[in-house]
Amino acid sequence: MSSSMNKKIRIGYFGSKDSFTYLAALNRFGEGYLYKPEPLISKAFEDIVSNVIDIAVVPIENSTGGTIYDTVDELVSDRFSKSNIQIQEELYFQIILNLISRSSLPKIQKVYSHPFPIHFCREWLEKNLPTAQIIKVDSTSEAAKLASKEKTSAALASAEAAKTYGLNLIVRNISGGEPNVTHFFVLTKSPVASKQKKQKTAVAFSLQHKPGTLYAALGVLAKANINLTRIISRPLRGKVGEYRFFIEFEGDVDEPRAKKALTKLEKKTIWMNTISSYPSIKLQ
Repeated sequence: MSSSMNKKIRIGYFGSKDSFTYLAALNRFGEGYLYKPEPLISKAFEDIVSNVIDIAVVPIENSTGGTIYDTVDELVSDRFSKSNIQIQEELYFQIILNLISRSSLPKIQKVYSHPFPIHFCREWLEKNLPTAQIIKVDSTSEAAKLASKEKTSAALASAEAAKTYGLNLIVRNISGGEPNVTHFFVLTKSPVASKQKKQKTAVAFSLQHKPGTLYAALGVLAKANINLTRIISRPLRGKVGEYRFFIEFEGDVDEPRAKKALTKLEKKTIWMNTISSYPSIKLQ
């Protein structure tokens, strides 16, 4: 994207300006764009469908906490399939969690955070704050806001959140002894030219509710020697025992092998949406 167009491009991101999604978006695109916080992942999708924003950045998976199902539910929805929104890129971003508070460590009685940071830091919390009440909230931004209002409360959040809400960095970089990486999808309504190689393809589909249909569908990809990197099932509302599937595999939809396999896969489904192919980018 040229710098002359930056001011016209609106980027929506889940959370507030101190959220990890915002930091990932800022790392990827830089200053000069119009950044719009989105209180809900569903609202980010709604805004890009209705042209309120041009780009949406939403989390899809955390290396410790797992899948972000709110994002998957949107990706397999009828609304998404009827739009021309594409996954433009997948971003990998190292998440650094800090304990932030107005108080000192021995005086902390409550810790707020999103369920994923709490899960990631559970051993540290059990060891260092065994009597503290652990409270799950919708985002690390909300956690920091709540902690700023209570003298003996803390939050697991970013250093930027500490600055935003006037909190102190009590413990920096609580690692839990393992990497904490979150994957994000960059969504656009029309393709943006990129020099990056498209490494992955995303597809959503539904199958007949009978034995062997999933096996047969995935067998098409296996026979084509296509490697799956992600498979997620989500229940269909109002249809007990029936699901929509979101899969991601290595390869570009324009490659003959992938194109042929997708043609065969569609014949095994009762509904299918080939979303797009995209590069995977590791942010520094």
